[in-house]
Amino acid sequence: MTTCRADFAAGVHAPAETLVLHVPTEPEHIARSRRAVHAYLLAHAVPSFVADDVRLVASELITNAIVHGCSLGPVDVEVALQPPREVVLQVSNDGPVALIPPVDRWEPAPPLAMSGRGLGIVRRLCDTVEVRGDDHMATVVCRRRWQSGSEP
Repeated sequence: MTTCRADFAAGVHAPAETLVLHVPTEPEHIARSRRAVHAYLLAHAVPSFVADDVRLVASELITNAIVHGCSLGPVDVEVALQPPREVVLQVSNDGPVALIPPVDRWEPAPPLAMSGRGLGIVRRLCDTVEVRGDDHMATVVCRRRWQSGSEP
């Protein structure tokens, strides 16, 4: 498997099967990681509506890992394409998996709430969402599929 590793000084490298990002925990790196995920997907001919959805999911998960996680080190992001038409996004950070609520409770916050929409958005945009981990590491794995020739 070919891997594309990107650090934020170098940007995204040539297309590869897997994009790997190590996102520093400062909030200003969220936008750069979001753009890197989107550029990678478009470079691999993923339909724009799917790339847009995955960009939003990545942004929400990276933001949550930085704001609510226990990471002193970077948040690890992997984006892979699986045949025939599936994007797999993994976001991992230091900290106990017990801090992440069960996926079946991921609902959008009420309209007037100041925050709390992210996990509900993730759940609705992805075909499957799985949370893995232990007392030291948490990983959210999201899968987004599309039909051949489909548009929104």
